[in-house]
Amino acid sequence: MAIATNSRTAARPEPWSAAGPRLEPVDADMIRETYGLVLGTGGVAALLGERLLGHVHLLLFDVMAGVPRMRGEWQRAAEHVVAQTLEMLDAGVDLHGDLWGLAVQCRALLCLRQCLVPLERSADGEDRRETT
Repeated sequence: MAIATNSRTAARPEPWSAAGPRLEPVDADMIRETYGLVLGTGGVAALLGERLLGHVHLLLFDVMAGVPRMRGEWQRAAEHVVAQTLEMLDAGVDLHGDLWGLAVQCRALLCLRQCLVPLERSADGEDRRETT
């Protein structure tokens, strides 16, 4: 095969040798399952979205209830995160397209909720926070 000087006229290499195709066996079902998961037909994106949405709802109510007990920057941050989360939920969440944003809100809400949980003394005298 000659090398073309122009990419538009370049010939594509043959996918197999002159001896004929050497096709390796493939697991077509696994391939379909894999791209189906990514494309949403397998439901993983929707499952993750639904799980995140459930976490957001659970955390949101706890943080909203705790905002009056917060002070200073923590209180302002909590008010901001609550307002953003409510705005996101009111606008409707696309469980495929908004996974990143939903995960960010979930992380912020969890951090704020963990700030609300009072420190507990363990038997060895160390301060421990709830890990839920």
